[in-house]
Amino acid sequence: MADTKTIVCLANSRRSGNYCVAGKEILGDGRYGEWIRPVNSQNYDNAISPEDMQLADGGQPKLLDVISIPLLEHVPEQSHQPENYQIDNSQPWTKQGVLDKQELPALVDEAYDIWRIRRSTKTDRVWESCINEVNQSLLLIRPESLTINASGWKVRANFRYNGEIYNMGVTDPEAESRYAAKESVEIATDRVYLCLSIAANPFRSSYYKLVAAIIGDTD
Repeated sequence: MADTKTIVCLANSRRSGNYCVAGKEILGDGRYGEWIRPVNSQNYDNAISPEDMQLADGGQPKLLDVISIPLLEHVPEQSHQPENYQIDNSQPWTKQGVLDKQELPALVDEAYDIWRIRRSTKTDRVWESCINEVNQSLLLIRPESLTINASGWKVRANFRYNGEIYNMGVTDPEAESRYAAKESVEIATDRVYLCLSIAANPFRSSYYKLVAAIIGDTD
């Protein structure tokens, strides 16, 4: 039997030809709960297809949409993706509204660093041998500085957080489209948030850290 949860969408990024959707649960009393990542085990890499996330009104979820999702069960992936829930793809998702950007500060996570499990770890990955030391794969942060760099269609974010510089690939389709033709763009960070994610599976002995969404005023 499906258990419907309502989340604010904080990521709708590329994943293995489909999408990775994630957000924080909106509780009945108006508070914000834990991260939820809906997945579909019937798809490669547990990704969400456009058909899976089609809304009852025929649209697709966008960043900051408040959406209700029928879920079947909690299906954590190893230790580092406890946020995963299998969807009930026999029922549509429903858009309930759009979150006011003024609410975003209440959703920010507190983190000393961004999965720097060992100081020798590169800033855009966690070594496969260290992944069991990770207990969550999603963060919403406010960067202290942010520069977007592009080479062809490969877009990367160079940002500072708690005094440390990070450089990660961007998988936010809207941000990729917006910045792909620009070599380097410095973005004011007073109203910008980054949703960060760790990939579900390793590539060449590493789990990559990704910028799954750039949220806010980026002009």
